[in-house]
Amino acid sequence: MFSSPVTINMDRNLTEVGHSPTKGHLSRREECLSERSRFMATSSEQQLLQLLHSEEPEARLRAINALKTTHSQEVVDALVELLHDSDANIRTAVTYTLGKIATKPVIPALVQALQDELPKVRWTAALALGQMKAVEAIAPLFTALRDDDVIVRGSVAEALALIGTAEVEQQLISLLTDANHDLRRWASYALGQMRAVNAIDPLMATLTTEHSTEVRESVVVSLGEIGDERALRSLLKTLGDPNPDVRAIASQVIREFRSPEAIQILIKTLDTPNTHVRRSVILALGELHCTQAVPRIIAHLSDEDAAIRSSAAYALGMIADPEAVDPLMRSLSDHDPKVQENAAYALGTIGDERAVEPLTELATTPHDAVRLAAIYALGVFKSPSAVSLLLDAVHDPVAAIRKSAIYALGQTRSPEAIPVLLQALKDENSYVRQKAADSLEKIVTRDSLEQLMTFLRQETDEYAMGVAVYLLQEIGGKDLSSVLQMFGDSGGEKLKTAILSAIEKFQ
Repeated sequence: MFSSPVTINMDRNLTEVGHSPTKGHLSRREECLSERSRFMATSSEQQLLQLLHSEEPEARLRAINALKTTHSQEVVDALVELLHDSDANIRTAVTYTLGKIATKPVIPALVQALQDELPKVRWTAALALGQMKAVEAIAPLFTALRDDDVIVRGSVAEALALIGTAEVEQQLISLLTDANHDLRRWASYALGQMRAVNAIDPLMATLTTEHSTEVRESVVVSLGEIGDERALRSLLKTLGDPNPDVRAIASQVIREFRSPEAIQILIKTLDTPNTHVRRSVILALGELHCTQAVPRIIAHLSDEDAAIRSSAAYALGMIADPEAVDPLMRSLSDHDPKVQENAAYALGTIGDERAVEPLTELATTPHDAVRLAAIYALGVFKSPSAVSLLLDAVHDPVAAIRKSAIYALGQTRSPEAIPVLLQALKDENSYVRQKAADSLEKIVTRDSLEQLMTFLRQETDEYAMGVAVYLLQEIGGKDLSSVLQMFGDSGGEKLKTAILSAIEKFQ
Protein backbone atom coordinates (compact mmCIF):
# COMPACT_ATOMS: atom_id res chain seq x y z
CA MET A 1 0.00 0.00 0.00
CA PHE A 2 1.26 3.50 -0.92
CA SER A 3 0.81 6.63 1.26
CA SER A 4 -0.91 9.62 -0.33
CA PRO A 5 1.23 12.71 -1.02
CA VAL A 6 -0.72 14.58 1.65
CA THR A 7 0.04 11.97 4.31
CA ILE A 8 3.72 11.91 3.39
CA ASN A 9 4.03 15.69 3.60
CA MET A 10 2.22 15.79 6.92
CA ASP A 11 4.52 13.16 8.41
CA ARG A 12 7.58 14.99 7.09
CA ASN A 13 6.45 18.33 8.50
CA LEU A 14 5.71 16.82 11.91
CA THR A 15 9.10 15.15 11.92
CA GLU A 16 10.86 18.36 10.91
CA VAL A 17 9.51 20.29 13.91
CA GLY A 18 10.05 17.35 16.23
CA HIS A 19 6.40 16.68 17.05
CA SER A 20 5.05 13.36 15.96
CA PRO A 21 1.56 12.73 17.39
CA THR A 22 3.00 10.08 19.73
CA LYS A 23 5.94 12.23 20.83
CA GLY A 24 3.71 15.20 21.47
CA HIS A 25 1.42 13.07 23.60
CA LEU A 26 4.34 11.74 25.68
CA SER A 27 5.92 15.18 26.10
CA ARG A 28 2.68 16.62 27.41
CA ARG A 29 2.29 13.69 29.78
CA GLU A 30 5.87 14.10 31.04
CA GLU A 31 5.30 17.82 31.53
CA CYS A 32 2.19 17.13 33.59
CA LEU A 33 4.06 14.56 35.69
CA SER A 34 6.92 17.00 36.22
CA GLU A 35 4.53 19.74 37.35
CA ARG A 36 2.86 17.29 39.69
CA SER A 37 6.24 16.25 41.13
CA ARG A 38 7.18 19.88 41.71
CA PHE A 39 3.86 20.52 43.40
CA MET A 40 4.21 17.43 45.58
CA ALA A 41 7.78 18.35 46.51
CA THR A 42 6.74 21.89 47.43
CA SER A 43 3.77 20.57 49.38
CA SER A 44 5.96 18.04 51.19
CA GLU A 45 8.62 20.68 51.92
CA GLN A 46 6.00 22.97 53.43
CA GLN A 47 4.73 20.17 55.63
CA LEU A 48 8.28 19.43 56.80
CA LEU A 49 8.89 23.10 57.53
CA GLN A 50 5.77 23.12 59.70
CA LEU A 51 7.03 20.04 61.54
CA LEU A 52 10.19 21.92 62.47
CA HIS A 53 8.05 23.85 64.95
CA SER A 54 6.42 20.75 66.44
CA GLU A 55 6.49 20.39 70.22
CA GLU A 56 7.59 16.77 69.74
CA PRO A 57 11.39 16.50 69.43
CA GLU A 58 11.09 13.25 67.46
CA ALA A 59 8.89 14.94 64.87
CA ARG A 60 11.37 17.81 64.55
CA LEU A 61 14.24 15.33 64.14
CA ARG A 62 12.41 13.45 61.37
CA ALA A 63 11.72 16.69 59.54
CA ILE A 64 15.34 17.87 59.89
CA ASN A 65 16.68 14.61 58.47
CA ALA A 66 14.17 14.64 55.61
CA LEU A 67 15.17 18.16 54.56
CA LYS A 68 18.81 17.32 53.85
CA THR A 69 18.06 16.82 50.14
CA THR A 70 16.52 20.29 49.71
CA HIS A 71 18.45 23.46 48.95
CA SER A 72 15.93 26.31 49.17
CA GLN A 73 16.82 29.42 51.16
CA GLU A 74 13.58 29.05 53.12
CA VAL A 75 14.71 25.63 54.37
CA VAL A 76 18.20 26.89 55.21
CA ASP A 77 16.77 29.84 57.18
CA ALA A 78 14.41 27.58 59.10
CA LEU A 79 17.20 25.16 59.99
CA VAL A 80 19.55 27.96 61.06
CA GLU A 81 16.93 29.13 63.56
CA LEU A 82 17.03 25.67 65.13
CA LEU A 83 20.74 26.03 65.91
CA HIS A 84 19.50 27.86 69.02
CA ASP A 85 17.17 25.01 70.03
CA SER A 86 17.53 23.94 73.67
CA ASP A 87 17.64 20.26 72.63
CA ALA A 88 21.24 19.23 71.91
CA ASN A 89 20.10 16.39 69.62
CA ILE A 90 18.17 18.88 67.50
CA ARG A 91 21.21 21.15 67.15
CA THR A 92 23.40 18.18 66.20
CA ALA A 93 20.89 17.00 63.58
CA VAL A 94 20.59 20.51 62.14
CA THR A 95 24.37 20.83 61.86
CA TYR A 96 24.57 17.48 60.07
CA THR A 97 21.72 18.38 57.68
CA LEU A 98 23.22 21.78 56.86
CA GLY A 99 26.42 19.95 55.98
CA LYS A 100 24.50 17.67 53.63
CA ILE A 101 22.76 20.62 51.96
CA ALA A 102 26.31 21.95 51.41
CA THR A 103 25.54 25.26 49.71
CA LYS A 104 27.34 28.54 50.38
CA PRO A 105 24.46 30.04 52.40
CA VAL A 106 24.90 27.37 55.11
CA ILE A 107 28.59 28.19 55.75
CA PRO A 108 28.01 31.07 58.22
CA ALA A 109 25.64 28.87 60.22
CA LEU A 110 28.16 26.03 60.38
CA VAL A 111 30.89 28.46 61.45
CA GLN A 112 28.54 29.65 64.18
CA ALA A 113 28.02 26.01 65.24
CA LEU A 114 31.77 25.70 65.90
CA GLN A 115 31.06 27.64 69.12
CA ASP A 116 28.15 25.50 70.32
CA GLU A 117 28.35 24.35 73.94
CA LEU A 118 28.02 20.70 72.88
CA PRO A 119 31.23 19.09 71.50
CA LYS A 120 29.25 16.83 69.16
CA VAL A 121 27.72 19.85 67.44
CA ARG A 122 31.14 21.47 67.12
CA TRP A 123 32.87 18.47 65.55
CA THR A 124 29.90 17.79 63.26
CA ALA A 125 30.12 21.38 62.04
CA ALA A 126 33.89 21.13 61.54
CA LEU A 127 33.64 17.99 59.43
CA ALA A 128 30.81 19.48 57.38
CA LEU A 129 32.90 22.56 56.60
CA GLY A 130 35.80 20.34 55.61
CA GLN A 131 33.69 18.20 53.31
CA MET A 132 32.38 21.37 51.67
CA LYS A 133 35.99 22.63 51.28
CA ALA A 134 34.74 25.92 52.72
CA VAL A 135 37.72 28.26 52.35
CA GLU A 136 35.66 30.95 54.10
CA ALA A 137 35.91 28.85 57.26
CA ILE A 138 39.72 28.52 57.36
CA ALA A 139 40.27 31.20 60.02
CA PRO A 140 37.47 29.98 62.35
CA LEU A 141 38.72 26.40 61.97
CA PHE A 142 42.25 27.37 63.01
CA THR A 143 40.72 29.02 66.07
CA ALA A 144 38.75 25.83 66.76
CA LEU A 145 41.98 23.82 66.60
CA ARG A 146 42.48 25.03 70.19
CA ASP A 147 39.12 23.58 71.32
CA ASP A 148 38.97 21.96 74.77
CA ASP A 149 37.61 18.70 73.35
CA VAL A 150 40.06 16.26 71.74
CA ILE A 151 37.48 14.90 69.27
CA VAL A 152 36.67 18.43 68.13
CA ARG A 153 40.38 19.17 67.64
CA GLY A 154 40.79 15.99 65.61
CA SER A 155 37.74 16.82 63.49
CA VAL A 156 39.03 20.33 62.87
CA ALA A 157 42.41 18.96 61.76
CA GLU A 158 40.58 16.59 59.42
CA ALA A 159 38.51 19.48 58.06
CA LEU A 160 41.56 21.64 57.41
CA ALA A 161 43.20 18.74 55.58
CA LEU A 162 40.09 18.33 53.42
CA ILE A 163 40.12 22.02 52.50
CA GLY A 164 43.81 21.59 51.74
CA THR A 165 44.72 24.94 50.23
CA ALA A 166 48.23 26.40 50.13
CA GLU A 167 47.15 28.85 52.84
CA VAL A 168 46.11 25.96 55.10
CA GLU A 169 49.37 24.15 54.41
CA GLN A 170 51.52 27.16 55.34
CA GLN A 171 49.60 27.86 58.53
CA LEU A 172 49.86 24.20 59.58
CA ILE A 173 53.61 24.17 58.92
CA SER A 174 54.00 27.28 61.07
CA LEU A 175 52.20 25.49 63.92
CA LEU A 176 54.87 22.76 63.99
CA THR A 177 56.97 25.13 66.11
CA ASP A 178 54.11 26.39 68.30
CA ALA A 179 54.64 26.27 72.07
CA ASN A 180 51.45 24.21 72.44
CA HIS A 181 52.37 20.54 71.88
CA ASP A 182 48.75 19.63 71.08
CA LEU A 183 48.71 22.14 68.22
CA ARG A 184 51.97 20.67 66.94
CA ARG A 185 50.42 17.21 67.08
CA TRP A 186 47.26 18.10 65.15
CA ALA A 187 49.15 20.25 62.65
CA SER A 188 51.46 17.35 61.81
CA TYR A 189 48.47 15.01 61.54
CA ALA A 190 46.65 17.34 59.12
CA LEU A 191 49.76 17.77 56.97
CA GLY A 192 49.98 14.00 56.64
CA GLN A 193 46.34 13.76 55.63
CA MET A 194 46.98 16.43 52.99
CA ARG A 195 50.01 14.49 51.64
CA ALA A 196 51.78 17.85 51.91
CA VAL A 197 55.10 17.33 50.14
CA ASN A 198 56.20 20.86 51.10
CA ALA A 199 55.96 19.82 54.75
CA ILE A 200 58.54 17.00 54.53
CA ASP A 201 61.55 19.08 55.59
CA PRO A 202 59.73 20.81 58.48
CA LEU A 203 58.35 17.46 59.66
CA MET A 204 61.79 15.83 59.54
CA ALA A 205 63.21 18.78 61.49
CA THR A 206 60.47 18.32 64.08
CA LEU A 207 61.54 14.70 64.62
CA THR A 208 65.01 15.79 65.68
CA THR A 209 63.87 18.41 68.22
CA GLU A 210 60.46 17.22 69.46
CA HIS A 211 60.20 16.20 73.12
CA SER A 212 56.54 15.10 73.07
CA THR A 213 56.02 11.41 72.36
CA GLU A 214 52.54 12.08 70.94
CA VAL A 215 53.90 14.63 68.48
CA ARG A 216 56.74 12.35 67.36
CA GLU A 217 54.23 9.54 66.78
CA SER A 218 52.03 11.88 64.72
CA VAL A 219 54.99 13.13 62.66
CA VAL A 220 56.14 9.58 61.90
CA VAL A 221 52.65 8.61 60.72
CA SER A 222 52.38 11.75 58.59
CA LEU A 223 55.73 11.17 56.91
CA GLY A 224 54.50 7.70 56.08
CA GLU A 225 51.25 9.11 54.67
CA ILE A 226 53.18 11.51 52.44
CA GLY A 227 55.32 8.57 51.32
CA ASP A 228 58.29 10.51 49.98
CA GLU A 229 61.57 8.60 50.16
CA ARG A 230 63.39 11.71 51.34
CA ALA A 231 61.84 10.99 54.73
CA LEU A 232 63.10 7.41 54.92
CA ARG A 233 66.47 8.19 56.53
CA SER A 234 64.79 10.26 59.25
CA LEU A 235 62.31 7.47 59.87
CA LEU A 236 65.14 4.94 60.15
CA LYS A 237 66.75 7.08 62.86
CA THR A 238 63.41 7.03 64.68
CA LEU A 239 63.76 3.26 65.04
CA GLY A 240 66.20 4.15 67.81
CA ASP A 241 63.68 6.40 69.58
CA PRO A 242 63.66 5.96 73.39
CA ASN A 243 59.90 5.38 73.34
CA PRO A 244 58.82 1.86 72.26
CA ASP A 245 55.52 3.11 70.81
CA VAL A 246 57.32 5.55 68.51
CA ARG A 247 59.71 2.77 67.44
CA ALA A 248 56.80 0.42 66.71
CA ILE A 249 54.96 3.00 64.60
CA ALA A 250 58.14 3.91 62.72
CA SER A 251 58.81 0.25 62.01
CA GLN A 252 55.32 -0.19 60.57
CA VAL A 253 55.57 2.97 58.47
CA ILE A 254 58.96 2.01 57.04
CA ARG A 255 57.53 -1.24 55.69
CA GLU A 256 55.32 0.75 53.33
CA PHE A 257 58.35 2.06 51.40
CA ARG A 258 58.71 -0.56 48.66
CA SER A 259 60.80 1.07 45.94
CA PRO A 260 64.23 -0.37 44.99
CA GLU A 261 65.88 2.76 46.40
CA ALA A 262 64.10 2.37 49.73
CA ILE A 263 65.06 -1.30 49.95
CA GLN A 264 68.73 -0.47 49.35
CA ILE A 265 68.61 2.06 52.19
CA LEU A 266 67.06 -0.59 54.45
CA ILE A 267 69.74 -3.16 53.56
CA LYS A 268 72.53 -0.65 54.28
CA THR A 269 70.92 0.13 57.63
CA LEU A 270 71.55 -3.48 58.73
CA ASP A 271 75.06 -2.29 59.63
CA THR A 272 73.79 -0.01 62.38
CA PRO A 273 74.88 -0.93 65.93
CA ASN A 274 71.46 0.03 67.32
CA THR A 275 69.63 -3.21 68.18
CA HIS A 276 66.12 -1.71 67.91
CA VAL A 277 66.86 -0.34 64.46
CA ARG A 278 68.43 -3.54 63.15
CA ARG A 279 65.59 -5.70 64.42
CA SER A 280 62.93 -3.48 62.85
CA VAL A 281 64.79 -3.34 59.53
CA ILE A 282 65.20 -7.13 59.45
CA LEU A 283 61.46 -7.59 59.97
CA ALA A 284 60.67 -4.90 57.39
CA LEU A 285 62.84 -6.67 54.79
CA GLY A 286 61.08 -9.92 55.65
CA GLU A 287 57.64 -8.40 55.09
CA LEU A 288 58.88 -6.97 51.80
CA HIS A 289 59.95 -10.52 50.76
CA CYS A 290 63.33 -9.06 49.86
CA THR A 291 65.34 -11.99 48.44
CA GLN A 292 68.40 -9.82 47.80
CA ALA A 293 68.65 -9.25 51.56
CA VAL A 294 68.68 -12.99 52.39
CA PRO A 295 72.50 -13.32 52.74
CA ARG A 296 72.61 -10.29 55.06
CA ILE A 297 69.71 -11.58 57.15
CA ILE A 298 71.28 -15.06 57.35
CA ALA A 299 74.38 -13.42 58.84
CA HIS A 300 72.20 -12.10 61.67
CA LEU A 301 71.31 -15.68 62.68
CA SER A 302 74.72 -15.62 64.39
CA ASP A 303 74.24 -12.27 66.13
CA GLU A 304 75.08 -12.18 69.84
CA ASP A 305 71.62 -10.71 70.58
CA ALA A 306 68.93 -13.42 70.78
CA ALA A 307 66.19 -10.95 69.74
CA ILE A 308 68.12 -10.23 66.53
CA ARG A 309 68.60 -13.95 65.82
CA SER A 310 64.91 -14.61 66.45
CA SER A 311 63.85 -11.75 64.14
CA ALA A 312 66.22 -12.99 61.44
CA ALA A 313 64.69 -16.49 61.58
CA TYR A 314 61.20 -15.01 61.43
CA ALA A 315 62.08 -12.78 58.46
CA LEU A 316 63.65 -15.67 56.55
CA GLY A 317 60.40 -17.58 56.99
CA MET A 318 58.47 -14.70 55.43
CA ILE A 319 60.87 -14.55 52.48
CA ALA A 320 60.92 -18.38 52.17
CA ASP A 321 64.11 -18.57 50.12
CA PRO A 322 65.64 -22.11 49.92
CA GLU A 323 69.08 -20.53 50.42
CA ALA A 324 68.14 -20.13 54.10
CA VAL A 325 67.39 -23.83 54.78
CA ASP A 326 70.84 -24.93 56.03
CA PRO A 327 71.38 -21.86 58.26
CA LEU A 328 67.86 -22.25 59.69
CA MET A 329 68.46 -25.94 60.43
CA ARG A 330 71.53 -24.91 62.42
CA SER A 331 69.36 -22.41 64.30
CA LEU A 332 67.18 -25.31 65.50
CA SER A 333 70.05 -25.98 67.93
CA ASP A 334 70.19 -22.39 69.18
CA HIS A 335 70.23 -22.10 72.98
CA ASP A 336 67.36 -19.57 72.86
CA PRO A 337 63.89 -21.21 72.57
CA LYS A 338 62.40 -18.29 70.63
CA VAL A 339 65.08 -18.62 67.95
CA GLN A 340 64.38 -22.37 67.71
CA GLU A 341 60.65 -21.72 67.47
CA ASN A 342 60.92 -19.15 64.67
CA ALA A 343 63.45 -21.30 62.79
CA ALA A 344 61.04 -24.26 62.93
CA TYR A 345 58.13 -22.23 61.59
CA ALA A 346 60.38 -20.80 58.86
CA LEU A 347 61.50 -24.27 57.74
CA GLY A 348 57.88 -25.38 57.60
CA THR A 349 57.06 -22.40 55.40
CA ILE A 350 59.94 -23.14 53.03
CA GLY A 351 59.00 -26.84 52.91
CA ASP A 352 62.39 -28.34 52.06
CA GLU A 353 62.53 -32.10 52.81
CA ARG A 354 66.01 -31.73 54.30
CA ALA A 355 64.36 -30.20 57.36
CA VAL A 356 62.27 -33.28 58.26
CA GLU A 357 64.90 -35.05 60.34
CA PRO A 358 66.01 -32.08 62.50
CA LEU A 359 62.37 -31.01 62.95
CA THR A 360 61.46 -34.55 64.03
CA GLU A 361 64.21 -34.45 66.64
CA LEU A 362 63.10 -31.01 67.83
CA ALA A 363 59.50 -32.21 68.18
CA THR A 364 60.49 -34.19 71.30
CA THR A 365 61.96 -31.20 73.17
CA PRO A 366 60.48 -30.50 76.61
CA HIS A 367 59.91 -26.84 75.69
CA ASP A 368 56.21 -26.61 74.75
CA ALA A 369 56.36 -23.64 72.35
CA VAL A 370 59.30 -25.12 70.45
CA ARG A 371 57.65 -28.54 70.29
CA LEU A 372 54.47 -26.93 69.00
CA ALA A 373 56.36 -25.11 66.23
CA ALA A 374 58.19 -28.26 65.13
CA ILE A 375 54.98 -30.30 65.02
CA TYR A 376 53.18 -27.57 63.09
CA ALA A 377 56.03 -27.39 60.57
CA LEU A 378 56.06 -31.17 60.06
CA GLY A 379 52.52 -30.96 58.69
CA VAL A 380 54.00 -29.68 55.44
CA PHE A 381 55.82 -32.95 54.84
CA LYS A 382 54.31 -36.34 53.97
CA SER A 383 57.29 -38.50 54.90
CA PRO A 384 56.56 -41.64 57.01
CA SER A 385 58.78 -40.40 59.84
CA ALA A 386 56.90 -37.09 60.02
CA VAL A 387 53.49 -38.80 60.02
CA SER A 388 54.63 -41.29 62.67
CA LEU A 389 55.77 -38.53 65.00
CA LEU A 390 52.55 -36.57 64.46
CA LEU A 391 50.48 -39.65 65.33
CA ASP A 392 52.34 -39.91 68.63
CA ALA A 393 51.92 -36.19 69.30
CA VAL A 394 48.12 -36.55 69.19
CA HIS A 395 48.50 -38.05 72.70
CA ASP A 396 50.64 -35.19 74.05
CA PRO A 397 49.56 -33.94 77.51
CA VAL A 398 49.41 -30.34 76.23
CA ALA A 399 46.12 -29.62 74.42
CA ALA A 400 47.67 -26.99 72.11
CA ILE A 401 50.21 -29.54 70.90
CA ARG A 402 47.54 -32.20 70.35
CA LYS A 403 45.58 -29.67 68.33
CA SER A 404 48.67 -28.71 66.29
CA ALA A 405 49.49 -32.37 65.60
CA ILE A 406 45.92 -33.05 64.48
CA TYR A 407 45.99 -30.02 62.20
CA ALA A 408 49.32 -31.17 60.75
CA LEU A 409 47.92 -34.66 60.10
CA GLY A 410 45.10 -33.08 58.16
CA GLN A 411 47.68 -31.28 56.05
CA THR A 412 49.48 -34.55 55.26
CA ARG A 413 46.22 -36.17 54.00
CA SER A 414 47.54 -39.49 55.30
CA PRO A 415 44.85 -42.25 55.56
CA GLU A 416 47.00 -43.76 58.31
CA ALA A 417 45.78 -40.95 60.58
CA ILE A 418 42.06 -41.81 60.36
CA PRO A 419 41.83 -44.22 63.37
CA VAL A 420 43.78 -41.83 65.61
CA LEU A 421 41.71 -38.86 64.52
CA LEU A 422 38.46 -40.74 65.11
CA GLN A 423 39.56 -41.37 68.69
CA ALA A 424 40.56 -37.70 69.01
CA LEU A 425 36.90 -36.82 68.44
CA LYS A 426 36.46 -37.80 72.10
CA ASP A 427 39.28 -35.58 73.42
CA GLU A 428 38.50 -33.70 76.63
CA ASN A 429 39.30 -30.39 74.90
CA SER A 430 36.56 -29.05 72.61
CA TYR A 431 39.06 -27.26 70.32
CA VAL A 432 40.98 -30.50 69.83
CA ARG A 433 37.73 -32.33 69.00
CA GLN A 434 36.77 -29.68 66.45
CA LYS A 435 40.21 -29.79 64.84
CA ALA A 436 39.97 -33.60 64.62
CA ALA A 437 36.65 -33.26 62.77
CA ASP A 438 38.20 -30.70 60.38
CA SER A 439 41.21 -32.92 59.65
CA LEU A 440 39.07 -36.02 59.09
CA GLU A 441 37.04 -34.11 56.53
CA LYS A 442 40.26 -33.46 54.59
CA ILE A 443 41.41 -37.09 54.70
CA VAL A 444 38.42 -39.45 54.40
CA THR A 445 37.45 -40.81 50.98
CA ARG A 446 35.09 -43.52 49.73
CA ASP A 447 37.76 -46.00 50.76
CA SER A 448 37.11 -44.92 54.37
CA LEU A 449 33.43 -46.03 54.41
CA GLU A 450 34.05 -49.32 56.19
CA GLN A 451 36.26 -47.66 58.81
CA LEU A 452 33.57 -45.11 59.58
CA MET A 453 30.81 -47.74 59.78
CA THR A 454 32.90 -49.93 62.10
CA PHE A 455 33.59 -46.90 64.29
CA LEU A 456 29.87 -46.09 64.46
CA ARG A 457 28.91 -49.65 65.47
CA GLN A 458 31.33 -49.55 68.40
CA GLU A 459 31.01 -45.92 69.47
CA THR A 460 28.77 -44.38 72.14
CA ASP A 461 30.05 -40.78 72.24
CA GLU A 462 27.38 -38.64 70.59
CA TYR A 463 29.71 -35.96 69.21
CA ALA A 464 32.02 -38.56 67.67
CA MET A 465 29.06 -40.44 66.19
CA GLY A 466 27.63 -37.22 64.79
CA VAL A 467 30.90 -36.40 63.03
CA ALA A 468 31.14 -39.94 61.64
CA VAL A 469 27.59 -39.78 60.24
CA TYR A 470 28.32 -36.38 58.73
CA LEU A 471 31.44 -37.78 57.04
CA LEU A 472 29.46 -40.75 55.70
CA GLN A 473 26.96 -38.36 54.19
CA GLU A 474 29.71 -36.24 52.66
CA ILE A 475 31.79 -38.99 51.05
CA GLY A 476 28.84 -41.18 50.13
CA GLY A 477 26.66 -38.42 48.76
CA LYS A 478 23.78 -39.82 50.78
CA ASP A 479 21.11 -38.34 52.98
CA LEU A 480 20.70 -39.49 56.57
CA SER A 481 18.06 -42.11 55.81
CA SER A 482 20.38 -43.70 53.23
CA VAL A 483 23.18 -43.77 55.79
CA LEU A 484 20.93 -45.56 58.26
CA GLN A 485 19.95 -48.11 55.60
CA MET A 486 23.64 -48.92 55.08
CA PHE A 487 23.60 -50.67 58.44
CA GLY A 488 20.56 -52.80 57.60
CA ASP A 489 19.50 -55.05 60.46
CA SER A 490 23.07 -55.41 61.73
CA GLY A 491 22.91 -52.13 63.57
CA GLY A 492 19.60 -52.62 65.30
CA GLU A 493 17.16 -49.95 66.36
CA LYS A 494 19.33 -48.94 69.31
CA LEU A 495 22.22 -47.95 67.00
CA LYS A 496 19.91 -46.13 64.60
CA THR A 497 18.34 -44.15 67.45
CA ALA A 498 21.80 -43.27 68.78
CA ILE A 499 22.92 -42.12 65.33
CA LEU A 500 19.84 -39.94 64.89
CA SER A 501 20.42 -38.37 68.31
CA ALA A 502 24.12 -37.86 67.59
CA ILE A 503 23.65 -36.20 64.22
CA GLU A 504 21.00 -33.91 65.69
CA LYS A 505 23.45 -32.72 68.35
CA PHE A 506 26.33 -32.45 65.90
CA GLN A 507 24.32 -30.26 63.57
